[in-house]
Amino acid sequence: MKNSLGDMIENLLFLCNQGRCRSKTAAYLFNDRFRTKYAGIYAKADNSTEDRTLKEDYVKWADLIFVMQFDHVDFLNNNYPLLISNKIINLDIPDKFYFLQPELVTILNYKVAESLKTKGVDLGSLVKPSFNEFKMYFFKISDKNYRKNEIEIINLINVLKYSATYNLTNNSTKIIETSTILDNDFRISEAEKLLKKYNIPYKIEIKNVII
Repeated sequence: MKNSLGDMIENLLFLCNQGRCRSKTAAYLFNDRFRTKYAGIYAKADNSTEDRTLKEDYVKWADLIFVMQFDHVDFLNNNYPLLISNKIINLDIPDKFYFLQPELVTILNYKVAESLKTKGVDLGSLVKPSFNEFKMYFFKISDKNYRKNEIEIINLINVLKYSATYNLTNNSTKIIETSTILDNDFRISEAEKLLKKYNIPYKIEIKNVII
């Protein structure tokens, strides 16, 4: 997309902590107008089919780099000082949202659009309208044998490949809540197999969300 100065802004890189929620949502929202990539500043390489680790090639490729918090700016300055000149925009969005959460979508649409205006790019009416409907699965797990089943629960979260939050209620019980948006039921069925195999109590709430 050509800005008022005649420069080309085509490649947008979005970064958050793990590359699961904030940056992934942003990359989805703007991928019909720009080429987008996302990654996690602190993501580690694993055997997942979804590689969320930050690569130097991503930093070189990006015309603009959107980060979510101040420590991301510090990380880029410390690790890629020669590659980030005038590229970084800090959106200042806290790490408390799940992937495609409607509130996160609203914040990103506004903040990214306003930030692009400062670079001479006016999205105008091009912001993706909020009318897509998704089925959201909320897993709520209350496991009194958490210590015994810790590896299995970690495997469950890896199956879902989205954010999970942990709340320690006492020394023997951990409440785990994780959510995912899917366009098929494969990961849900795989997660349920794990839960049933190890007799881990759980319930699933299903909601239709509009974004």
